[in-house]
Amino acid sequence: MIKAVCFDLFHTLIDPHYELISNESEPLGISAGEWDALHWEENVAKERGIGKIKTQEELIDRLCALLPFTPSAEQKEAVLRAKQERMRMCLTEVPSDMLETVKALKSHGFKIALVSNADVCDIASWNVSPLAPYFDDAIFSCYVGLLKPDRKIYEMSLSHIGVSAENALFVGDGGSDELFGAKSVGMKTVFTECLITKDEERRNGILKSADFCINDFKKVVEIALHN
Repeated sequence: MIKAVCFDLFHTLIDPHYELISNESEPLGISAGEWDALHWEENVAKERGIGKIKTQEELIDRLCALLPFTPSAEQKEAVLRAKQERMRMCLTEVPSDMLETVKALKSHGFKIALVSNADVCDIASWNVSPLAPYFDDAIFSCYVGLLKPDRKIYEMSLSHIGVSAENALFVGDGGSDELFGAKSVGMKTVFTECLITKDEERRNGILKSADFCINDFKKVVEIALHN
């Protein structure tokens, strides 16, 4: 019997608004694609994900250090302001289907948890998100030094909410092999395509670790109630 539902955050509950990344790259005179790529440079991606980069200002400095020129302090400040505004928008303007689903699960008595790979800037506005009051626990990789799909991050979440893996459902878009990680500890898994669609090869890979696949987010409630 399902007693808890654990969610991924980005592309699952909220839209990262990638179309606004150009607001961050513009002060630097580079493209949105070039700026986004810096975030996924191997060392930076790990450092920000596990919380080695501890402040938002340090994150901007670390990203700008990868550029072939040295941005001014004014440019860095403009980039940070734009990034903070994008992430605030992501966390406060939650799609109605996602918010209503979380509310419905809470009303049915399910424990609600969050496990997200995120850096300090990504989740700075979490406490003002309309989602936050409904969660019994929220784990962000940058605070615990663990990244999905490491089984320890799922086990930590389950321990915090006091629910065994076989009684928990994990819902995510499949990024970072998160469904594989959840399934490896014994959770049932839901692959959501409500906010993002993967290419066929990636989608087929994710489906191997999915017990359910949805394109209507409200179906999470039905799955939780009947499994």
